[in-house]
Amino acid sequence: MKKLFLLLFLCSIGNSQESKTTSSSNNNDKVFGADLIRLIAHRIPGANVLSNNITLRGGNYVMWEIDGMLYEVPPPIAVSQIRYVNALVGLSETNRYGQQGAGGVIVIKTENNVTEQEYKSSRNLWNIPPPLTKEERKALKAERKAKRLAKKNKKNN
Repeated sequence: MKKLFLLLFLCSIGNSQESKTTSSSNNNDKVFGADLIRLIAHRIPGANVLSNNITLRGGNYVMWEIDGMLYEVPPPIAVSQIRYVNALVGLSETNRYGQQGAGGVIVIKTENNVTEQEYKSSRNLWNIPPPLTKEERKALKAERKAKRLAKKNKKNN
């Protein structure tokens, strides 16, 4: 089991390094494979990243719908072009995708294919900031504590 985990870890590192060199050599903002998956997974509650895809429920990989086209793994896409991301998890939402959508569907729309209503929608995960890191949470907690102490000191004086 440890060997399998190590192998998967090393493969994911190789994929991310390869994608970084590919994107930096072209001088554009396209994000490839594992980088795009991690970027989107941080915005979806309950998402698990496995090598080159995401699982939302159960052990099935998600389907990717990008501007109406279906993919098993996400193609290279320019992050600056993404305007809408939504995760379809429920059975009623994924019914139209059949067996392929059993693990969930991630819908991505680029700037040319999204309406203003969709962009401003509360279902648009792209407009929601990603969760705070452990360090950011500690800093926020310390800041709040300092404000409380300052308020307390002000009351006592």
